Amino acid sequence: PHYRSVDVGLRTYRGWHELALLFRRMGDLPHCEGVLRNILQQHAEYYPAQVDLAETLLMQKRKADGISLLDKVPVS
Repeated sequence: PHYRSVDVGLRTYRGWHELALLFRRMGDLPHCEGVLRNILQQHAEYYPAQVDLAETLLMQKRKADGISLLDKVPVS
């Protein structure tokens, strides 16, 4: 009964997203980028991964790539 509050989405691409953010916090930006790109290949509509990929690219001093990606994210 106490496992009913587990987010089942963490077993899917949302779990991979959390793993990518962990890689980023550890300073492994290339690995984070790779995981986020894999998520977006399968779930292009998952905007949190798009935004985090853009931030990761900006952290890697790839400003043009990051801004280009953000331009594709719909507003509101």
